Amino acid sequence: MKNLIFLSLVLLFSSCSTLYYQVYTVKSDNVKEQGNALVYENDDCRIIYNLWRDGGRPGFIFFNKTDKNIFIDLKKCSFIKNHKAYDYFLNRSSTFNSSSTLSQADEIAYGSSSLKFSEYFNADKYTFINSIYIPGIISSSMANTHSNAITHSEAVKKRKSASYSFSEGILYKEKDIICIPPKSFKEINEYIISKDVIIDCGKMSPRKIPYKFTFDELNTPLKFSNVICYFTDKDNEHIINNDFYVESIENHSEESAIKKEKYDEECTESDKHIYYKYFFTVSGPNKFYIPYSPDKL
Repeated sequence: MKNLIFLSLVLLFSSCSTLYYQVYTVKSDNVKEQGNALVYENDDCRIIYNLWRDGGRPGFIFFNKTDKNIFIDLKKCSFIKNHKAYDYFLNRSSTFNSSSTLSQADEIAYGSSSLKFSEYFNADKYTFINSIYIPGIISSSMANTHSNAITHSEAVKKRKSASYSFSEGILYKEKDIICIPPKSFKEINEYIISKDVIIDCGKMSPRKIPYKFTFDELNTPLKFSNVICYFTDKDNEHIINNDFYVESIENHSEESAIKKEKYDEECTESDKHIYYKYFFTVSGPNKFYIPYSPDKL
């Protein structure tokens, strides 16, 4: 019966529209690729990026290399996309009460700040180990995944909930100044880079070989940057500009973008099932992707 249910799910999702991936490769003059991360570094800090996710993640980890506190002034920090600036300080407030709960699945699904340090960051090398991921049902993982690998066991774990309670009536105000203690880090992650597919009607449905478009800094369709302001004291303010531009776009089919491998998992002693892992073969810290269906553009 379990096998029949799983087969039904596969048939259901396989009837959906064919999915393709537009993969953007990004270049920067002052942020360099190191391992599975993009890194900017000076005497005070190490700023670390990994753009790979659906829509791209321009957020960053700010690591304090010094033996004193560093303060980031979010009022003077911006994400800029094609010359339009977006504030990192939004002056938000949130109220939690005793009836507020957060399931384990929600904790995973709503952003990298909720994930454990060890899951995506190597403290010794200061590089990302994996892109932030959202586990999903295997049958639909190619349409929704933010991961390099998805397994059925991860999907099952996602559905197990663990509730957290908050004290009633406590108001949380967003801070405009963030303190980063010595030899520690904080992550700032607010926006996505883009969800807009670049359309070329004759090249939106590639098969085994992807279609590639290349650009230089002058004719690129997309530039973005982070302006980061920090200080150690009020008279010692520093401004960092991390600039990026898209140097190529590739349209991939599922066949060219994703690799499928068998994964054996014993659910019980007497019942063995075969599932699959799906890997992006085109991922990288300087890349991001946008899934699309040509018939829905």
